[in-house]
Amino acid sequence: PTPLPFLFSGYSQVQCFDFTNDGWDLIDRVQFDFTLTPSLPKGPPPAELPFHRTFQRVKEHVRVSLTDELTKAGVAPELTAAGKAYLQAEAAVDSILGKADSSTNIDDNPEFQKAEAVVSEAGEAMMKMSPKLAGKFEKSCWAHGRMTLTWKDGGEVRTQTITFQTDILIFPPDGLGAAGPVSGKYEAMLRESGENYELPIDISRMVKAGGIDRFVVTLGLPRTSRHELSLELRTTAGETLSSGPVFIEGLLPRLSAMNLGQGSSDDP
Repeated sequence: PTPLPFLFSGYSQVQCFDFTNDGWDLIDRVQFDFTLTPSLPKGPPPAELPFHRTFQRVKEHVRVSLTDELTKAGVAPELTAAGKAYLQAEAAVDSILGKADSSTNIDDNPEFQKAEAVVSEAGEAMMKMSPKLAGKFEKSCWAHGRMTLTWKDGGEVRTQTITFQTDILIFPPDGLGAAGPVSGKYEAMLRESGENYELPIDISRMVKAGGIDRFVVTLGLPRTSRHELSLELRTTAGETLSSGPVFIEGLLPRLSAMNLGQGSSDDP
């Protein structure tokens, strides 16, 4: 029954972070005591922390919205109000995904398409706002503090306190791509090791002049590994768009890799 806590923040978490319990039983209580800093914190969090959030009976996942804390830390109310609207729109998408039948193509669901369009509109509205509205934080900040977990192991109550730091986006990230439904999905597997290699992914999309097409490329990992790469989109007209450097640190437990057929019990 031991909890296995994870914090997720960054790419799709705007003015919030996600707490996930990947253990096999619920957490009776999790309390976050933290501060918000404009740069990567160094050392342990201070003894006195200004912000406090508590969640009861967490079996799987909670989203920790930070719009109120950001307002108190100096972010303009109109920006945090836009952040709340963005989070509400994302929650509507998550609700539709949670109810969807796994045998159907969610991208063909009109309700899902409409909800995704609302997320895109909310994100675009935030991107038009001045970075000065974020005050000392500019586009992102760090949540730094302690989380205290309480759970039952048999009949015994156990408590554990863990320090944490996680980066928080105040604006949606640049480069999320076109709004609207995904029209194509592609997959590729990165190598376990190697240098200066190419991983071509054939994408056949026809886009009219001035038109929009949205597709997703998923990159897989053969094992826990670090990768430095760049993405290039090459058109039939000879144009090339480059992402610049991209860094990936991926965690794939060995037993999970074995279950997926990616490794063997003899792997180091």
